[in-house]
Amino acid sequence: MALFNLLNINAASLNSFQKGIDLVNKNINNVNNKDYAKERANFAELAPYGVTLKEAYRVFDQRYFDRYLHENQKFHYYDEAASSLESVESIFNDVLGSGMAKDFNEYFKAVNGIVNEPDNLAARQTFIEKAKVLVAKFHNAYDSIENDKNNLQLSMQTEAQTINRLSKQLALLNKKIAGQPKNLIPEQEKLNTLLNERDKVLKELSSHIDVKVRYNANNTADVFSAKGHALVLADRSYEITLQKAAKDLGHGLQTFSTQVLINGVELTNDFSKGSFAAKLHTENFLDTTLAKLNNLVNTFATKNNDILTQVGSYDYDGNTPGKALFKASDGGTINLSTIEVNDIKPEEIAAAKSAAKSDNSNIKELYALKNTPLAELDNKTFENYYITFVADIGNERNKFRALAKDSEAMVNALDDKMQEISGVNLDEELVNLTQLQRSYQAAARVINVTDKLLETVMHMVD
Repeated sequence: MALFNLLNINAASLNSFQKGIDLVNKNINNVNNKDYAKERANFAELAPYGVTLKEAYRVFDQRYFDRYLHENQKFHYYDEAASSLESVESIFNDVLGSGMAKDFNEYFKAVNGIVNEPDNLAARQTFIEKAKVLVAKFHNAYDSIENDKNNLQLSMQTEAQTINRLSKQLALLNKKIAGQPKNLIPEQEKLNTLLNERDKVLKELSSHIDVKVRYNANNTADVFSAKGHALVLADRSYEITLQKAAKDLGHGLQTFSTQVLINGVELTNDFSKGSFAAKLHTENFLDTTLAKLNNLVNTFATKNNDILTQVGSYDYDGNTPGKALFKASDGGTINLSTIEVNDIKPEEIAAAKSAAKSDNSNIKELYALKNTPLAELDNKTFENYYITFVADIGNERNKFRALAKDSEAMVNALDDKMQEISGVNLDEELVNLTQLQRSYQAAARVINVTDKLLETVMHMVD
């Protein structure tokens, strides 16, 4: 009976070692899969000389993974923000010398041409043409920013769909994980595979939004927004939806900005990390830039018109007061959308404060605007106000680019550490494979010897 017992024990050992070999082969097959956490066989002794495979456990460090999620959402926020702001900065092109600063200078250079020759109609025509060029630049900037916003909003719609898809995927995985038996080796392996898939989804989610993850005792993962609103609870997911809301930029100019809702609750300000939040930040930054540019345009047009149409101003033919240079295309308030050059002739420009054609006293006041700090522009001149908010774009982009670089280094370091812990090392697997094969061979030899002993015993009975 002892021989039969020995035979049974070693048969169980043989089967256990084979399962261990299968685990090693599974690891080797996933050597290039970064989302795979290697598995190890945990053996338990069977008295007196055998072993059984107790569990197939996943080699994984939760602490490093949680830190990775935190850094990953920061990196994708910084990187996306930097890239988006580069696009905004290119609209103005002042670094390359083709921005509006140059056109402001050309405009006031033309004003100075009238100061020097108030009776020169060609100089007056040049002034009108430079005003048209400047207005065209205003409209180009407005159209470009609105186009960037439209593209950004389309991108956010697509990204929201991706987030919703990942949330649904995680909810489905939770359902499978919760219903997975955990007491048998094949089920343990299936669970490990599901956990790999779960963590892959969490990593991808963290690149889009800042999430808080709660791990439950049954290995499921609940996901919440930064402020605690549920995206995934057990096997249920809650969709992110987007809607547009009107936003007043001043001086009668409106735009439409994105609002984000989860399960019908407006939570736009909840998002502060991940590429989705970076797009929201960029959209808000674009609105701020539009508001500043719009304020500059309105102030510029109003101050110019005030001087050219003030009481006591005279045009070339002695008519008083002079005619406005700028107007709103819709007859309302002049702003970035409506500004245009009035239907004005060179003779209708009020350069004088008398009927004399050589009088330049009024146009000199207009030229003085170039270097006049204005309360409406934060006590800056037109050019300085413009240069300041354009510089703000570059500074913001540089800040995010530097942060992205530092954060990327941290993400890569954490990823390397996770790969060191969970990734498959071929040398290590070959050593384990050799040990398991030798153990398998030893168990097989014991069975072979036991079989011969049984045969000998049976012959003795005969």
